[in-house]
Amino acid sequence: TGCMQPSLSLAAYDGSFAAGLREAAALAWAEQARVLLVAYDLPLPAPMAEHRKIVAPFGVALLLNPALPVNRLALLRLASGGDEPADRLDDAGLERLRAGNPAARSLPLLCAMAQKAAKRVILSAGDSATLSVEVAP
Repeated sequence: TGCMQPSLSLAAYDGSFAAGLREAAALAWAEQARVLLVAYDLPLPAPMAEHRKIVAPFGVALLLNPALPVNRLALLRLASGGDEPADRLDDAGLERLRAGNPAARSLPLLCAMAQKAAKRVILSAGDSATLSVEVAP
């Protein structure tokens, strides 16, 4: 795209999406600038695939804007999730994808945003940590 803005790469195993969301939100707020969060994971080649299985490719991108644009998709408020378990999905296929691809751990948040209703989502942030995201349309 020819973008010359700074970028940051972050990896946090199964908590990578939540860690990236937290980092991107903090950066957007601190800099009062829009931040593009992109997360993706692909199945690994052999022999790494024997040690880390990714069930399918998955990618997601969110543009975080600290301003309150009129045409926003959702307003997100982040907080530590405490000891609450991460949200799971009712659809078996989507849940398999969510559990089998770290970037797909974003699916509960994407579903909440698509429903356009106020909802609280708990995302896996790695190990037993979670990230709470309040979604308001």
